[in-house]
Amino acid sequence: MTLIEVLLAAALLGLGLVTLLGGLSSCLAVMRAAGEFQSAQWALSLGELTYPVTAVEEVDELVVDEDSELVEGFTFSRTVDPKEVVDELTDDGLYVVRTRIAWGAGGEGQAEELVSYVWHKGGGSVR
Repeated sequence: MTLIEVLLAAALLGLGLVTLLGGLSSCLAVMRAAGEFQSAQWALSLGELTYPVTAVEEVDELVVDEDSELVEGFTFSRTVDPKEVVDELTDDGLYVVRTRIAWGAGGEGQAEELVSYVWHKGGGSVR
């Protein structure tokens, strides 16, 4: 074996090692993100259990200000989009409810939002 062959083999091994480590770090980042999303889903479910949609009588009671007491590192909130009712006869009783879970701090903070409809029956109850 000549010196050129040895240097070429070392360069190829080094390139392969760099590629392997790059792929490994990408896999670790995906695993960390999956763990964060799983924890966020758990915190969102806990928030839905603490502030259920079906247990309220008025639409205004659905609003939840930012609650960071449920799970450390996560903030649960719920808002109801404002609705313009032109005519009471054409009001469908549907309200857009946005449930949001946020985590992280600074520039790396992330959030997920669940948008759903709630039907408010004319008698003043949410069903």
